[in-house]
Amino acid sequence: MAKKKDSDKSAQNDSKTAKTDPAEGEEPNFSDDERYVDDISDEELLSDLVKDRPNEKDGVDTIIVVDGIPQVGPERFDKLQSVIMKFFTKFGTIINEYFPKNEAGHTKGYVFLEYANSENAVEAVNTANNHKLDKQHTFLVNLFTDFKKYEEIPDEWEPPQPQPYKEQSDLYSFLMDPDAYDQFSVMCNRGNSVQIMQNTAPEPTKLQERLRWTEAFIQWSPLGTYLATFHVKGIAL
Repeated sequence: MAKKKDSDKSAQNDSKTAKTDPAEGEEPNFSDDERYVDDISDEELLSDLVKDRPNEKDGVDTIIVVDGIPQVGPERFDKLQSVIMKFFTKFGTIINEYFPKNEAGHTKGYVFLEYANSENAVEAVNTANNHKLDKQHTFLVNLFTDFKKYEEIPDEWEPPQPQPYKEQSDLYSFLMDPDAYDQFSVMCNRGNSVQIMQNTAPEPTKLQERLRWTEAFIQWSPLGTYLATFHVKGIAL
């Protein structure tokens, strides 16, 4: 039997390839089968994109409105601007400011300040609201988004639904201890851990422990019914 030449083998392979490969220029078909049921929602399919989509509050939740500032003319504006900026930069970086003025160049008594993030804006509102600049001027600070929220208050008021009563624990239960054990608090690990102990014998019993429970120190109330923790923003019970 005669051997096939290399050229014949090559031609034969090309012929097989031509039979298995799709026709040149034919587009692939990505259509689903008629029996296929699509039960995946757009939220599940595009969860990453939906998570990062812009919010209508984005860009304005970092803006605060400060009312109650002095109304001054152009000759005193630089001093007023310096005082306002020095006070409000304590809460974060201010990236934009706007002092509305009338036709004569006098300030109108309020200013818009934009912070780098919404956390700084919220801190400025919580801390600076009702702050007295002097005897005649008191800051009234609000988030810019609050104005829209108050505009959308419905005309018809619906009374709130009564909430079920939640029974509070007995604040004087420690007085009923049969062995009359007192409770005391301990701060350890450089103040990062706070422990509530019961003065049992022979060793105290740990009742509760929390990390970073306070930012400064702790103090029992005079009757021992509450434990106060001290923080930069105030006191918590």
